[in-house]
Amino acid sequence: MRMRRSPEKRKRDERKKRRKEERSEEEEANLDENDVEENKENSRKQEARTEEEETSRENYPLGVNLHRNVEGGREEGCTNRTLSEEIENILACTDEEETLLGRITEPEDIRDKDDMIVESWMKRLGSGYVVRFEDMFEEDVAAREDPPPQNGGNETEATNEAAGNTVKLNEVVEVINSFKEYIGGRLARIEEKVGEIDLRLAASEGFVQELLDARNADADVEEQEDISKRTSRRGQERRERTSRRGQRRSQRKTDQLLLVFVLKLCCFGCVLKLVLLR
Repeated sequence: MRMRRSPEKRKRDERKKRRKEERSEEEEANLDENDVEENKENSRKQEARTEEEETSRENYPLGVNLHRNVEGGREEGCTNRTLSEEIENILACTDEEETLLGRITEPEDIRDKDDMIVESWMKRLGSGYVVRFEDMFEEDVAAREDPPPQNGGNETEATNEAAGNTVKLNEVVEVINSFKEYIGGRLARIEEKVGEIDLRLAASEGFVQELLDARNADADVEEQEDISKRTSRRGQERRERTSRRGQRRSQRKTDQLLLVFVLKLCCFGCVLKLVLLR
C-alpha cells in the first residue's frame, strides 16, 4: 500500500515553496556575497535531504521496517504484517471517515509543525464517537455466546455461602445479647443512684422550707417590734438593736445553709456524671 498526496497537500507545499523562494530572494538582496553563498549551500543541503526522505517514503511500502546500518544508510528489514495486511472494517464508514482514512496514508511533511490528521481524529473522539477494533469485537461476541453455567456446580457454592452467612448471623446475635445485658446492668445502677439523689433532694427541700418559715417568723417579730416602738423611745432603740442582730444572724444562717445546699447539689451532680461515664 503506497502513500499518496492529496491536491490540497500539493497546493500547500507549492505555496510554502514559493514563500521560501521569495524570502530567500529578499534575504539575498540584503546579505553580503559570503552570506549568500553560505545560505545557498545550506538550502541545497536541506532540499537534498528532503528529496531523499520523500523518495525513500515513496519507494518503500508502509509495512516495511527500515533500519540504519553501520555506514549510516538504510536497509530493508522484515515486513510488519500488522501494517501490510488490510483489515476489513466491521462498521460502515461515513463519508467524513473515509476522507480521514484517505488522508492518513499521506507522507509526513517535516516542514509542517501541526498535524491536521491527529487533530481531526481527536476532534471526533471529543465529540463522543467510539473507536472499535476487530479483536475487541470478536472477544465481545465470543463472551456473549458462552453457555450459561450449570446449576449443579453452583449448588455446593450456594450451600457453603449460606452456612457462612448463618455463622456470621449467630455471632452478631451473641454480640447483641451481650450488649443488651451490659446496658441493662448499667441502667439498673443508674436507677439506684437516681433514687438516692431523689431522697437527698427531698431532705434538702424540707430544710429550705424550714429556712423560709424562720424568715417569715422574723417578719412577724419585726411587726411586733414596730407596735412596741410607740411605747417608749428607749425600748424602741433596744428593740431595734435586737432586731438588727436577729436579722443579721438569720441572714448569715440563711446564706450558710444556701451555700451548703448548693455545694451538695454540685457533689450530687459530679457523682451522677461519674456513674454515667463508667
